[in-house]
Amino acid sequence: MGLTAASLNQSLKASGTVRTLYLALFFLAADLALAQTTSPPEIETPAEAVRVEASLAANPEDISARDRLLLYYSTRNPVTDAVRAARRRHILWLIEHHPENWSHNTWVELIPPPPDALADPEGEAEATRLWRSQAVRPGAAPRAISNAAYFLYFHDRSFALQVLEQARQRNPSDAGLSRTKGLVDALTITGATAVGKNGDPVRFDSGLADSPSAANSREELSVTTNPDVLSGATESILKQFGSLSADRPEFARTLLDLAEAWIQRVLAMNPGDASLGDRFAIAYVQAANFTTDDAQRAPLFERAAAHARTAEWRVSALFQVVEFHFQSGQVERAREEADEILRKAPELYVASQRVYATHIADATLGRIALSQGDVVEARKQLTAAGKLATADLARLNGIRWTLASELLARGERGAVLDYLATVRAVSNKSQVQLDDWAKSIRAGEIPDFTGTADPAPRLVGTPAPDFRIRNLDGKEVALSSYKGKAVLLDFWATWCVPCRAELPMFQKLHRELAAKHAAIVLVDVGENAGPVAKYVRGEKYTFPVLLDEDEQVKTQYRLVVFPSLVVIDKQGRIRSVIGGAVTEDRVRAALKSAESAN
Repeated sequence: MGLTAASLNQSLKASGTVRTLYLALFFLAADLALAQTTSPPEIETPAEAVRVEASLAANPEDISARDRLLLYYSTRNPVTDAVRAARRRHILWLIEHHPENWSHNTWVELIPPPPDALADPEGEAEATRLWRSQAVRPGAAPRAISNAAYFLYFHDRSFALQVLEQARQRNPSDAGLSRTKGLVDALTITGATAVGKNGDPVRFDSGLADSPSAANSREELSVTTNPDVLSGATESILKQFGSLSADRPEFARTLLDLAEAWIQRVLAMNPGDASLGDRFAIAYVQAANFTTDDAQRAPLFERAAAHARTAEWRVSALFQVVEFHFQSGQVERAREEADEILRKAPELYVASQRVYATHIADATLGRIALSQGDVVEARKQLTAAGKLATADLARLNGIRWTLASELLARGERGAVLDYLATVRAVSNKSQVQLDDWAKSIRAGEIPDFTGTADPAPRLVGTPAPDFRIRNLDGKEVALSSYKGKAVLLDFWATWCVPCRAELPMFQKLHRELAAKHAAIVLVDVGENAGPVAKYVRGEKYTFPVLLDEDEQVKTQYRLVVFPSLVVIDKQGRIRSVIGGAVTEDRVRAALKSAESAN
């Protein structure tokens, strides 16, 4: 079973993965692999779902139709009992009739635990019963037993380990069973007790991680000569790293070193297999993409770059470490990496990737030159980067502005205006915003280039659109009820990792400003009250939370990214719109500007 490239993108959106540029590039490989396959369109309306259900009733073995329906039900909002029942029906059918096709890597086939809206205790109980039956069925395929063992590990650990070991004894050379053995060993070592919507562990028990069972798993992995067992354990540790590092950061770093040691053993066992390097590079990139701490993310990309063998994966990792090394003062290392990106760019398979890689390298080399006082070289690199700007680059929000901003600080207005003119035709910024930037530059100012994807610039300076939506207690609240106060609206969602990372900052500001003429108001987009309330109250946040369940307020404010901040002054005018993650200093500055506005 599998998803189309378009379905993968939809899945990422629904599961809350932050759609940064490097993540888009990471999944470009999936687009390429599926580019030659003509896939049916996704289901978008209830009427279409009814038609596909009717077709499936006549032809229940149409796995493609079942995949499409599962994706449709998994992305519905709101999640009703009928949606859960429909999801359950298809998931259980797959377990019963095609257990070898079920995949714990495809989140649409999973039933996540509470408080997720898709949680379904009835379905989970029935799935457990079916998997137990499949695990002991005579003649069961090794792949089916692997799938059963993974699912049952979180429901009946001893039974899962028992049936997996019995299957391995019957099929000692089966790589899939060996990889699952390594995977469950790693789950025991980390103390994982539940998986979330994306299929990765989200809950950990330190008692299990410190238990004799975990110690035994470590010992087995330290002596095994089976590279598939080690590979399964390694990739499992890396998939868990983001969640685990948020729960036990020191423990996570220790396990990361352990996983790298396993990788080195696998590589030593297979010195002629160049594909292994890319496999482990991909696993490190995945771990980095779902890790929110920059200090932990950079070493993951460094390891990815070290293991990558093909240009695509080497360059994808270098995109990240070159910036990290430049910012940390390792300028010569950053220059070497930017030069390597330039050398490898022609080897990239896709034209847009080649353009992006060269654009990034030129901009980075310009910043390095400027940091060393070579303004002439920096101007030259800015010009080269501008000439590479394309519509594809803009679509990925890939046009770089940092070098332009740094050159403006040196008084290089002419070079930056030329750059602005060069990229204007393809930029995803609005012409109004580009005109405003040009006006600011001519006036000797340095515009704020940091906003992502043109976040509603035309609304700045206009009255904030009023709205009336429910809070977590079901009471309707209007924006106009905050009249006379400066208001910061934070548009977020529980699935958005960067959004959640900012909430402690907003709680701090809320406590500080509650008695003053300013208000921090959180607007959750597209979710039901239940899971949002459970999360907010579980974290003991006290700021007001409003529910934009049908996303009409988000549409009113023309927002395109999460998180997004809208800062409104005391007169009810929008002072600024900021797309993407922000620092506390920037939020305070925006609020101060709003409070002092006349």
